[in-house]
Amino acid sequence: MLSVAGSWQLGVEWKNANCIVHGAVSITGLTLVLTSNLQPDVLLGVWEIALVLIVIIETLEFVRLCEREYRRGWRRGLLVYDTTQWTRNFTYGMFYAFSLALYRHLSEASSPTGDLWSPLLRVIAAWGQYLVLIVLLIEIVIFLRARLHLFWPESPAS
Repeated sequence: MLSVAGSWQLGVEWKNANCIVHGAVSITGLTLVLTSNLQPDVLLGVWEIALVLIVIIETLEFVRLCEREYRRGWRRGLLVYDTTQWTRNFTYGMFYAFSLALYRHLSEASSPTGDLWSPLLRVIAAWGQYLVLIVLLIEIVIFLRARLHLFWPESPAS
C-alpha cells in the first residue's frame, strides 16, 4: 500500500476526479488544434504533456485500484459507484478527441509527427474510441448495479 509519512494512503485519499487534470490539458489541446494556426511542434508538445499526465495519473489510479481490491475485494473495492467516476469517461474521451484531431491536422498539413510519437498517435486515433466505449460501458454497468441492484446482489456482509 502506498502511503506518505504513515498517514496519507493512495487507496483512501486519492480522488477519482484527479484525472480531470489530463482532461483539461486534452480539451485545451483540442481547442488549439481546431481554432489556431500554431506550429505543429507546439501542438505536439501540448499532446505530449497530456500524454505524460495521463500516464502518470492513470498509473496512480491503477495502483489505487489494486489497493482497493486488496483491502475490500473486487465487489466492494472496485465495483463501487461514485458520481466522480464519470470524469474518467470525459477525460479519456477528451484525450482521444485531441489525439484524433491532432492526427488529422498533422496528416492534412503533411507535417511529420516525429519518429517517436507518430506510431502511438496513429494507434490512438485508430483504436482510442473503443477504449472510451469500453470504459463507458463498464461505468454504466457499475451505475446500474448501484442504483438498481442489477447483475449481482450485495452479500449481507457488505
